[in-house]
Amino acid sequence: MKHLLIFISFMLLIPPAIFSQEHKIHPVSYIFNPEADAKQDINEAILKAAKQHRHVLLLVGGDWSYWSRNCSNLFNNGKSKKVIDDNFILVRVNFSSMNKNSEVLDAYQCPKDQGYPILITLDDHGKVTHTKSTAEFQADHKWYDENAIIYYLNQWAIFPAK
Repeated sequence: MKHLLIFISFMLLIPPAIFSQEHKIHPVSYIFNPEADAKQDINEAILKAAKQHRHVLLLVGGDWSYWSRNCSNLFNNGKSKKVIDDNFILVRVNFSSMNKNSEVLDAYQCPKDQGYPILITLDDHGKVTHTKSTAEFQADHKWYDENAIIYYLNQWAIFPAK
């Protein structure tokens, strides 16, 4: 009986000790945010592109895709970053089970059967100038051939590198 009282007393003290600690919730950080309003993001990019005389580059993919994450990282940190910064307004458009952005992707004739990520280039008025699957830029089973990406970007840049 004495042991039962000690056990019950102990059990009554544990929950306050557990729940009294501050719990910090870490928000999820997305590369391709499924909660983003892709239509609004693209419209803002088109307005910005018109003012800055650039094109809009849509990078369509999802955090679920190794190649999408790889391409996004390359655009943020690789040699292609300068070409993008000089010539494009980059918009990452999520395609995932959480948000397929079907209406937006249909409006820009996104070929959903070619794998991800997909690059869609818009002129400074929002007209589609070119669409490309990144599959042919894959140098091997893990990496992209960044020189091939830079060559492609320069073909659709306003001021191609000399």
